[in-house]
Amino acid sequence: RDAAGQKVELDFTDPVAMAAAIRQSNPAADDFLSVAERLLRISQIPAHEFRRYYLNQWVLSSEDWITQDGWESCAVERGAAVDGAPVVLVLDGSADGKSAVLVGATLEPVPHVFAVDVWERSPTEPRKTMGVEETKEMLRRAGERWSVVQIGMNPDRWPETFADLTVDGMPVIAWESHRATASVVRRAYTQFKQAVDGQQMTHENDPRFAAHLGNVVASLDGYGLKITKEAPDSERQ
Repeated sequence: RDAAGQKVELDFTDPVAMAAAIRQSNPAADDFLSVAERLLRISQIPAHEFRRYYLNQWVLSSEDWITQDGWESCAVERGAAVDGAPVVLVLDGSADGKSAVLVGATLEPVPHVFAVDVWERSPTEPRKTMGVEETKEMLRRAGERWSVVQIGMNPDRWPETFADLTVDGMPVIAWESHRATASVVRRAYTQFKQAVDGQQMTHENDPRFAAHLGNVVASLDGYGLKITKEAPDSERQ
């Protein structure tokens, strides 16, 4: 927690922040417990073990999240939904504006998940973010191709787009993926994991999905399952 008592994401590459977290979590720090020695352990053990042993955080290991084998077991030789099929869409992106993805899922008894479109910042334009018109055009193309039942997106991240699409009559709903305590989002994490573990969904075996899931740091807190990336500024999205 910060000085105001608010929860903050730890940056494992920031020794000052990590030393403060160690001191906050260990009353014996700087007494008989060496903070310097604990800092050395950051590069020696997995992040989930460091959180558990030295920061008093109950964190899941990578084996407790979605495994590579589990994800691959849901892969099928099938691309996007057929044109005109009823689908739900979710638009999400990184807080720093580096990337955004529009994901679709069919409404079959065993849903099929597929990537509709992916936007990534070009190395030659390091400050560029996805514009309002680009976002709306991406969604409108999807609306022309499929029967879109619902579009989930973050109104705080894309306020103008959300407002415009609402006025246009598109079926948008607020999907507050950035809010750590949003109960509907937490339930979705758990339900998604259960669907993969039970092979109750399929996907098109897009390598970008596998990479994204492999970069997840999963943990448990008072609100249930939580997923984040390894550090706020990590390039591993």
